[in-house]
Amino acid sequence: MQESSSAPVSMTGVAGLLRSGDAATLVNLPAILARGVAGAGPSLAQAVCEYFNGNVAGLRVLAELAGRKQPVPRLRQCAAFALRNVHSRESLPYLASLLDSEDGEVRYEGVAGLASYANSGFVPGERPLTVDGVVQARHATQARTAATEANFPALETFRQDERSVIEFWREWARAYAATP
Repeated sequence: MQESSSAPVSMTGVAGLLRSGDAATLVNLPAILARGVAGAGPSLAQAVCEYFNGNVAGLRVLAELAGRKQPVPRLRQCAAFALRNVHSRESLPYLASLLDSEDGEVRYEGVAGLASYANSGFVPGERPLTVDGVVQARHATQARTAATEANFPALETFRQDERSVIEFWREWARAYAATP
């Protein structure tokens, strides 16, 4: 078998592994990007959007990617979106960290991820949690209250009252993180 040194082919392979939820590829993505992003573009960002694995090392990398500007357009927002979709107990500190982003879309994904966790079991289109290929059923959390439901805004509602929504979820995360 002949090896290809073509960057687009390499990035296509990376994108495919990310789409399949390969945590090792995600963990190595910052190093891959540091070597250069030739061939990286919308397909790589989209693959990160589609990444779905609750692997703790992967969650840390998603938060890192979402936490600062990236050389690939939309990669930051897609990392925040992927973190939102996982919305596991382990992802809560990372989701809460997104609330301080200078990017409004990233802040919204942080809110939506925290709200999805708090209201788990009642989120339309919610997928079972997958960790390294093992599917785990989601169960309603004891964190669900009338207030968590009321503060699960659509994007337009979030934009109209962002400050109070973020403050609610910042306080919720502080209080909830203190409970087992």
